Amino acid sequence: MGSKKVVSMKAEVCECQSCFATNIVRWTLGFVFVYYSITKLFFGAAPPVDAIITFMPADISLFLMGMFEFVLGTLLILGIFTRVAAWIAVGFFGVLFASVIYLHISGVYPDLWFIANMAKDVALTASALAVALLGAPCWSIDAYIKKKCM
Repeated sequence: MGSKKVVSMKAEVCECQSCFATNIVRWTLGFVFVYYSITKLFFGAAPPVDAIITFMPADISLFLMGMFEFVLGTLLILGIFTRVAAWIAVGFFGVLFASVIYLHISGVYPDLWFIANMAKDVALTASALAVALLGAPCWSIDAYIKKKCM
């Protein structure tokens, strides 16, 4: 009977550490999205959207991209629809990589990968995938709603 308590305490400690690590990844990913959305919306720091998205005026596509990233980052930080938001982030990065490959192969913007320092986006994609698979087990609105429903 005493050994069961020790095992369950170890499980609780492990779950607590896992939960904390998951939240660090989720909050960091959300912060990155919010940070870059603010730089796009208010400071004009943006990729060359006029070369990438040619069917829409650059200021409109920049605004839409900034708002998309802001909403996505806010959902991740607060832990609302966490898995859905993270899967959307994975898809976003997939579209981003496909666009960069297309622009490189077509010769429109062959050095975009290096100019935009997109190697960091590989790590962000892995973080988004981890959050998509793990969700927000604690310290999130999703966890609060799940706990309330049980």
